[in-house]
Amino acid sequence: MRRRLSPFETAPDPLVMGLRPIVRDETLLPYDTYAAQMPQRLRLLDTRRDEVFASRPGADDAAAEVLQWLGDRLPRLCPATFAPLSAGLHNRVTGETVPLGPDPAHPLLRAGRLVQDDLLLLTPAGRLEAAVLCFPSRWRLADKIGRPLLNIHAPVPGYAAVLAARVNRLFATLAPGRAVLRHNWSVLDDAALFQPEAGQARHFAGDPGRDLVLRTERQTLTRLHTHLLFTIRVRVASLASAVPDRAAAAAMATAVRGLPPGLAAYKGLSGIAGPLLQWLDARAAMPQAGSE
Repeated sequence: MRRRLSPFETAPDPLVMGLRPIVRDETLLPYDTYAAQMPQRLRLLDTRRDEVFASRPGADDAAAEVLQWLGDRLPRLCPATFAPLSAGLHNRVTGETVPLGPDPAHPLLRAGRLVQDDLLLLTPAGRLEAAVLCFPSRWRLADKIGRPLLNIHAPVPGYAAVLAARVNRLFATLAPGRAVLRHNWSVLDDAALFQPEAGQARHFAGDPGRDLVLRTERQTLTRLHTHLLFTIRVRVASLASAVPDRAAAAAMATAVRGLPPGLAAYKGLSGIAGPLLQWLDARAAMPQAGSE
């Protein structure tokens, strides 16, 4: 079986987008973490809606397009999970039936109850118009809604100088119905999925394999009729399970050492880089199973 590449192997240069084209149906197919993540997602949508959902009037039609697309495709792609009913789309995992027709609930909110991905709608100029953001990686939706990409990514070192022009070009040229995929990663000392607040740099004195987590984001971008749909799927795993072998450890150590200081801090490495690299180097030097 082919080993699945880690995000720091697929895009080793931290300021390269690492995009690859995908079939649109691949963007929101449920993963093995679906059943585990959906209960928390629904709780957040029910109890902390103002923190995890925002929309501007211009995004309503695009949100309805997303919901209609999910309602059409999910039962065909995942018939064991989704069943079309007269009342809407029934989810056998959550037990909910989500209305697809006229309903008081915003269409993006309803879409967010069907998939584990966070859903963000942006204009072709890059302004964030609507979002369901249940699992933020240390940023708050209220701080970003209505803002253009350059302001949204202001905390990302190197974005304005290196990435902004490339991202703007992608937004302008991605063809209707086409989708692209990339991955992002960070190392944190907190495994929570819902992390809207920025973390504080502090000295780390624990066991990296046990106490640190690799937080990865599977990000896709799809051109709709009037907007672009950006999705984020978060996976969190202890470092020991996320970096299972010598090759992955060596690749991650190389990636960590190659990060500029500002980007290393942005990825959560302040205070943990030393112990992290010691652990990665030791894992990369382990004898392979069956070797002398």
